[in-house]
Amino acid sequence: MVEQQILNGMKEISATVGRSEETVLSLKRRYPSMPIRKISHVWTSERSVLLDWWRRYAMGEVPEPETEAPPQQKQRPEPEWAQGRSKAELVAYAEQALQFAGVGMHQTRPAIIEGIRAEMERREGD
Repeated sequence: MVEQQILNGMKEISATVGRSEETVLSLKRRYPSMPIRKISHVWTSERSVLLDWWRRYAMGEVPEPETEAPPQQKQRPEPEWAQGRSKAELVAYAEQALQFAGVGMHQTRPAIIEGIRAEMERREGD
């Protein structure tokens, strides 16, 4: 009867495959099928199973895992008050709101508003 040698700890596992602990952990993240498991805070593996997987990995026989597409960012819906208005109208609306709040244009960043105005004029000229 042949006993399976159990590897206990990342040091034994990494020594068995001849790679650093960081490399082994990186491969485990990339290839979830890699036969190492963490049990009670200790990485374990069967030596023969790990070496068989490593041989197939080295020969390019381990399939690349499917990568998930990055999650799509949800686009915020346009506020009801902004629907159908041009950017120039929105800038004027923002200026009116600031004046109503008692905030003068000198307190807001006039360069930003001027930049928006210049861009709107440039677009209207095209």
